[in-house]
Amino acid sequence: MTSAWPTLSNTMELISGLFSLEDDPTTLEPELAEDAPRTRVEELRRVIEKAESEGVDSEVLDDLRQRLEEFEQETSKGLTVTVCHAVSGAVVAVVRARPTDTAAVLREGVLKETGDALVAMRFLLGSRVLKQTETLEEAGVKDGDSVMLIRSPLKCLT
Repeated sequence: MTSAWPTLSNTMELISGLFSLEDDPTTLEPELAEDAPRTRVEELRRVIEKAESEGVDSEVLDDLRQRLEEFEQETSKGLTVTVCHAVSGAVVAVVRARPTDTAAVLREGVLKETGDALVAMRFLLGSRVLKQTETLEEAGVKDGDSVMLIRSPLKCLT
């Protein structure tokens, strides 16, 4: 299904604008004050429930629930890894990942930024090449680390 909203943040702003809940729990409606949302995710979940009770189109709500799941998955990622070009040192991408993710997640992040799929990619942490199958945690990648990207063009064998 194609969505009318291009990003999760735009969706969050739109929904928050349509059904804004006050930050101060004492100014909320009495039935809402006792269980006021503590985070933006909780606020969005609550707004979806409120919209559902007010009869908003279920297809739109299904799309919002899917976006909320994607948002929760993204916020659960604990590492921010900067991928830099090994030769120039230029930042190629900043990738959010879990410690249990592999170097394949770094590759996906670079592909999203560059769109260049016709190259082989290797990632270096210090002087060590990251294996495609080992997790970032096993490789010793920590939050805020930078990894170097080595690209080599794929050759046609025919």
